[in-house]
Amino acid sequence: MEEKSFLKKASIDIEDYGTSVDNPVLVNSIAAGRSFCTRLAQLDEDMEYERRGSTSTELLPKPVDIYDFNFFGRHFCTIYVYAYHSTNIEEVPLTFHDLERMEELAMDAIFNGYEEEAIGLADVFHTLVASYLLKNGIDQYGCKITNEKEWAVEDQELIDLALLDLGKTENIEKEIMREWNAYAEKSLKPHCRFFINEFIKSYSET
Repeated sequence: MEEKSFLKKASIDIEDYGTSVDNPVLVNSIAAGRSFCTRLAQLDEDMEYERRGSTSTELLPKPVDIYDFNFFGRHFCTIYVYAYHSTNIEEVPLTFHDLERMEELAMDAIFNGYEEEAIGLADVFHTLVASYLLKNGIDQYGCKITNEKEWAVEDQELIDLALLDLGKTENIEKEIMREWNAYAEKSLKPHCRFFINEFIKSYSET
């Protein structure tokens, strides 16, 4: 059976993807480019961006858009977007992987403050997805855990509490891992927080 196209990894150079005008993020419309930049900015609440304009490269026939990202009010990086590609290749630029702020691997740290209702339901949902990834051997950088952490009874009890508070069922674990596997299959370097944000958004829309 022929592999589905959305599971095929793109033939791009991940090393400077998006950060070089000669290797821009490839999308199929200006709107798709803005949407992707917005979702990059949502990886951290202190991240902002604005479109500076456009430039050109001899490697591409049409203009390349320039987006400047600021972190805590200071320049963080410049992302180049080519909006005239046939498909969207939404690979998170490597520079954003340093922003990964998923919770610590220890489940007691992940749920710290939960019982005191110190975090909102959106954060609980985010933590729940992160926890199921951890339970299935995926660390905060999207990598398989080589030294598996023992899954304690207390850890599962806290997940059950989150499920109850969110009105979810244990079936969501299968959905999370199915979507993660599809995302990881097509991504050159999976980004956990980007995946979690996308999963929660799509899950809430269904």
